[in-house]
Amino acid sequence: MAIGKAQPINQEDRAFLEFARNENVPIAYQKPCPKAPNGESYRRYSKYMHAKTYREAFDLGATLKDFAWDYERGWISFPKHEPVLSAHVYNANELAAQYGYNHVLSEIGLVIKDSVEIEEVLAQTYTARLITGDSPSGRSFQQVLKTVYEPEAIIKMLEDVATSRRFAEEQAAKVLNAMKEKIDFEISPEPVRFEDTQAEVCAEHEKWKEAMDDEIESMARFGVFRRVPKSAAKGRQVLGCRWVYKRKANKEGVITRYRARLVAQGYAQKAYDSYQPDETFSPVVHKDSLRMFLAMCAALNLRIYQADVKAAFLQVPLSEKIYLRAPPGYSSSSENGEEEILELSSAIYGLKQSSACFWTALNKHLVSQGFVSVTGDPCVFKKVLPDGKIIFACTFVDDITYGVSDQDTADAFLAGLRERFVIDEGEGKPIDFLLGMAISQDIDAGTVKMSMELMITKLAASILTGEELAKSRGVLYPMLVTPLVKATERQVSKESFDYLSVIGSLLHIANCVRCDVSYAVGALARHANAPGPQHVNAAKRVLLYLYNTRALGITYTRSLAGKGPRFFEAAKHPLDNGLNLLQTFADSDYAMDISRRSTMGYVLMMCGGPVAWSSVLGKTVATSTCEAEVNAAVHAAKEALHVKLMLSELGFMKQDVPLIIAEDNSACIAQAESGIRHVRNAKHYSVKLHFLQQLVVDNEIEFVYCPTNEQIADFFTKALDEDKFTTFRKMIMIE
Repeated sequence: MAIGKAQPINQEDRAFLEFARNENVPIAYQKPCPKAPNGESYRRYSKYMHAKTYREAFDLGATLKDFAWDYERGWISFPKHEPVLSAHVYNANELAAQYGYNHVLSEIGLVIKDSVEIEEVLAQTYTARLITGDSPSGRSFQQVLKTVYEPEAIIKMLEDVATSRRFAEEQAAKVLNAMKEKIDFEISPEPVRFEDTQAEVCAEHEKWKEAMDDEIESMARFGVFRRVPKSAAKGRQVLGCRWVYKRKANKEGVITRYRARLVAQGYAQKAYDSYQPDETFSPVVHKDSLRMFLAMCAALNLRIYQADVKAAFLQVPLSEKIYLRAPPGYSSSSENGEEEILELSSAIYGLKQSSACFWTALNKHLVSQGFVSVTGDPCVFKKVLPDGKIIFACTFVDDITYGVSDQDTADAFLAGLRERFVIDEGEGKPIDFLLGMAISQDIDAGTVKMSMELMITKLAASILTGEELAKSRGVLYPMLVTPLVKATERQVSKESFDYLSVIGSLLHIANCVRCDVSYAVGALARHANAPGPQHVNAAKRVLLYLYNTRALGITYTRSLAGKGPRFFEAAKHPLDNGLNLLQTFADSDYAMDISRRSTMGYVLMMCGGPVAWSSVLGKTVATSTCEAEVNAAVHAAKEALHVKLMLSELGFMKQDVPLIIAEDNSACIAQAESGIRHVRNAKHYSVKLHFLQQLVVDNEIEFVYCPTNEQIADFFTKALDEDKFTTFRKMIMIE
């Protein structure tokens, strides 16, 4: 609005003027007097133009008509409530639309966020009132601050990293084990009760009966239980049990095995009666550690094998005496007709301590065989043989994956396991499918590749129609640049689209292999509490993109020069000097979420592929881009130090070699490298900054500047256009 050109007062102006009157806000008039001389209004303006506040202007002779006249022409400004610009500031888009024009930014596609939300915030602030005494005349500014950004309602399954990962794995298991074309996320596709396996209701009755018989025979072979009269419990707790049925599929999705497990109702166990509360924990290998293991095997030219311990829990003893009701279909009675129950001597599935018992037995056996676990992940083991050969192993409950230099060493490792555990003869084959991921190794090329084509195909086919799948060829990136609008209530029913379960499955895919959709899935998860049509379409777009690129995966490659693993073997990054074993990229957007929190992202590269990555919304609001970048750098440094510790303990990396962290924010680098001293402008995040500074001083990390166009962590902080997205994706993932 140009000064002197009248602009009619609208509803927002009236609300602001009311606020100015009630709060007696500071004002400033245009000087010298812009009115025509010698008139009455000129003489009044010459007096009240010296006023410093709203009420002072009226004390000096201004009238309401004068105030409105002067405001319409931009002769009044409000120093505490407007930017330092001439006249008043209007919404350019609305003003252009009012006069039938398109804003120039709209025509070139740069207007991506509606200003309605911001104007609503301003309107609430303008209409705030001061509270005095016990009789408030309205809302205080403090109250407005509390409610202007309502706290997010977080779905319980997504409230933290650990629970979201468990939920994601549960949803993924339903997809992988499903036999039906349409996956029901509410009910498992396998039988859920013993009655569901009976011949009159189940076409696969014989297969499930054979699986249950096999489980009972395994228990008898391992001496898991003995049948005793119910009176033998002598008042002690007798737990219930049930059958759990699962189909096992290979990487092509073909069912290879029907499994029935007898599971105790461990949720009913009483502490200090049938279990010790501090003896129920058992670790499993972290996905980052597993990827690091695969990358090391590629770099050191180790052959990767896998083996599964048969009936693992049944092979370890219990220290407590536990009684169990006979399973459905296998009940019995004593000679005098009394009901018989099972007295357990070994662990079975479902008991609170079973997993811990097996982990203790497995860990003890591996240690006795000369293996040493690393501090960062107790499920990653290393053994150096007398002839200098190395064996790496990692465990996920009863699945054991190991890397060795030759077949003889592999046979020796498996023979050592069989000294304690029963392992079928068919086990110990080259790795091909692990935890829902297809894994292939090419020894001659020195590559190890991970992909999730089966999972993606089954998930897409279960949710998308044939017409939608046909359109997937045109979806080349997962998320549009246009931001998603937050809904206040659920607009799409769970029956029509189970949004939360779809997000859970997508989270599993993003956590395992497809890091290229990490930001998109994270952004969609923020709307799980109240999804609308826009969010459903966005989720389907991610699925279409994944289906179109389902063969895409992560490939780790050994160095072609023979000097150790390198970064970006397929598409060399400009920062790669061929000498680093590990390189970290860290980045953050700035206040792009509706909560004004910033999204932090990092990726750790090793042997040509990512081994760890993250895309997460910050817990606090950063007040500058530098602070947001420092938060991201701290987030990345913690993970990089963790991976470096494991690599150094495994003998793969020297402890005194500093980690390279690539940042594209010069202010962040300057503050982090300024030494251990107080930084005045960073006093509100000084703890995080001093953490980075200490790491720099100790030569633990080293920051290097990375231009934004080469900052691949940008991939994890925001939605990118097709060209930039594809460029970054090619740097870290290949077909």
